[in-house]
Amino acid sequence: MKSLLDKYGNLNIEDIVANQPSFKRIIEDGIITEEEIEEQSQRVVAKIKEIEAIATPEVKEKMRELLAEMSVMVAISNLKDITAPEEQVYHCSECGHVFHKHDVFCPNPKCGKLITYMDYNE
Repeated sequence: MKSLLDKYGNLNIEDIVANQPSFKRIIEDGIITEEEIEEQSQRVVAKIKEIEAIATPEVKEKMRELLAEMSVMVAISNLKDITAPEEQVYHCSECGHVFHKHDVFCPNPKCGKLITYMDYNE
């Protein structure tokens, strides 16, 4: 298993998400549907049940804490995005190209990096 952290000790979510088959399949047409969100939700529930079936009570609690903290991170990233002024621009952490809060990938065709919460930290 690849580490959840990159070589600098930062969360390696962008690589994990970008390489996840379910993510690739969902975004391949550029449209995210309610059905795809529901299907992804079902995949998450199935994985939680799978882990809960084999985990000790201590591991279950650590898993709950991890999911809660990751959910907080996603929620505050989304809220920051929603509350940011419309004209605000950001810069890709990979190539420095300008992107806007509605972009999912860096608009630079030579980069195309998945934009994550780390790119909003300027």
